Amino acid sequence: MKRNQVMATMAGMALAAVMVFTMAGCTKTVSAAAYKTVNGVTEGNYEVSTDDKGSASFNIEGNHVELTNFTFDADPALKVEAEINEEDIVFTHVYVHDDESVMQNVADGLYREPFTKENAAKEFNTLYKAVFGATDEPVVDENVNLADGLLVTGMNLTDGQLFILAKEGTNQFIMIAATTMEYGSQDLIDTAVAALEGETAPAAEE
Repeated sequence: MKRNQVMATMAGMALAAVMVFTMAGCTKTVSAAAYKTVNGVTEGNYEVSTDDKGSASFNIEGNHVELTNFTFDADPALKVEAEINEEDIVFTHVYVHDDESVMQNVADGLYREPFTKENAAKEFNTLYKAVFGATDEPVVDENVNLADGLLVTGMNLTDGQLFILAKEGTNQFIMIAATTMEYGSQDLIDTAVAALEGETAPAAEE
């Protein structure tokens, strides 16, 4: 019931935004990393934690992806590539793609401060700009909904949809951009919602 209410809220949201997914890498610092990426496929794990920028982690085995806040299995027909951004905000960035384009674009981590209804629009815009290299700020207060303890906003992109989710009163956030609802995109969104609602334990706590 909870998840249906949140999903209904997400389905009713739409903002105008212009963005095209690319495979452009985000700035990262890799030191003694226990992972490798070969031909667009990442294997292994990595974790970053700072006092002022937040924290994030990932562990990838095949198409099984464990992130800071949730775990999912990517479509076995696709490749999984991951990196951790450590520039202004720390977050894990995961690309689920074939050889030509990205189907799912996921950012996950623990933000530098807790999310509230009052600061959500501002901080969601900060995340949006950091993750996608954007300069606009499309999220406004009226488009952030609070349902069952989750702060949610969504927007239509030129080639898909983006949802930003955060658990109110915590620094947990998940961003999911999907260019198609095929390849398990809806399952990925459902899993993220359930994890933030506390129906499943985040991988970092297991």
